[in-house]
Amino acid sequence: MDLWAFGQEGTSSTKISILTVQYRSGQYRPTLLESLGKHTQNYEYIEHSNDLENIGFSKAYNKLLRKSRGKYVVLLNPDCKVTENWARSLVRRAEEEKNVGIVAPKLLQFNNLIDSTGHDYGNWPFTVADRGQGEEDIGQYDTMTELVSCNFACALIKRSLIERIGLLDERFFLYYEDVEYCHRARKAGWRTVYCPKSIVYHQRHGSGHNRWMDESRRYVPYILRKYYPKHELAKWYLHKAKATIAGLKNRDFAYASSNFRAMINGVW
Repeated sequence: MDLWAFGQEGTSSTKISILTVQYRSGQYRPTLLESLGKHTQNYEYIEHSNDLENIGFSKAYNKLLRKSRGKYVVLLNPDCKVTENWARSLVRRAEEEKNVGIVAPKLLQFNNLIDSTGHDYGNWPFTVADRGQGEEDIGQYDTMTELVSCNFACALIKRSLIERIGLLDERFFLYYEDVEYCHRARKAGWRTVYCPKSIVYHQRHGSGHNRWMDESRRYVPYILRKYYPKHELAKWYLHKAKATIAGLKNRDFAYASSNFRAMINGVW
């Protein structure tokens, strides 16, 4: 079921559409809605619940994207809390340059440690991490930064970008859909940037079961094949083979199986 509600000054010319997919996260909803009402203007809020049928992150958000009206779309996890000027800062950054298509805020945990300031590609092509996660926020990430990709727990996307490159890839059930989308935007000439003036708190309530974390390994071959030289894909396959062998030696059969399945049943 989808819920549609206009926020402050919401009209058919609403500037921002805020979209949320709920999944076993009802306890966080009051905090999110309260913070939106307090710190956001001229927006519509639309949510979809995956509780009765979990259709995945991408498919659920695509349902909402098709219904949204705003010039800018914000994907926002239900376990978030926004702060003063969060949306205004994202929009201002998006409007500074025509080819900026995606803008990420500074995501903080509720204990004020950093949750994400964009994606860290230090271990790519084996994995993507969240830049600064777990670090004390002492201003080390307070400069405007261009990113390869960002965490879609909260991200602003221009409507014109969506019209150009399409919706989220529904083959990505959970995880890596943000990585793929930012790469697709980049290939089309759009940029993903980080805006530290926009601060959003993120609980990470853990609705992403370990099963889906394991399954997410299957998505990497698609991204490597479509957006990177062939040797990066070969490097990934070699790494997965080694990880499978290591899992077997350590009798961690779940880990071994996950890496092996990623090799033989990757998303293409």
